[in-house]
Amino acid sequence: MIVLTARVTTSDAERAAAIGTLRRILEPTRVMSGCCGCDLYQDNENRNRVELLERWENEESLNRHIRSREFRAVLAVVDMSVDQPEVRFDWVTQTQGLGYVEEALHPSEKREHYR
Repeated sequence: MIVLTARVTTSDAERAAAIGTLRRILEPTRVMSGCCGCDLYQDNENRNRVELLERWENEESLNRHIRSREFRAVLAVVDMSVDQPEVRFDWVTQTQGLGYVEEALHPSEKREHYR
C-alpha cells in the first residue's frame, strides 16, 4: 500500500476554494481502480491548514491517479499554500490491528501470529 499525504496552509481568502476543490475530487478519487481510501481533514487549531490522505493498492494505481484530472486539482491546491506545502508518499509494507496493542500491553504473553 502507498499512502499519499498532502498538507497545505491556505490564506483566509482561499480557504473555501481550496477545501471546495478537494471535496469535489474525493468521490471521483475513491472510485478509481486501486484506491483504498481518500479523506480530507481540517486542522482544529488552524482552519486554514488542510490535509488530504489517500491510500493506494499499488504503484501502478497511484501513477494512474497522478496523471488524472483529480490529481491536477490537488496540485492546484498545493500551489495555493502560503507555507511550504508537504506532499509525501509512504510505502507501507506491514499493518497490524488491535492484536498489536494487546501484545504491547501484555508482552509476557508472546503472540507469534501478530508478527
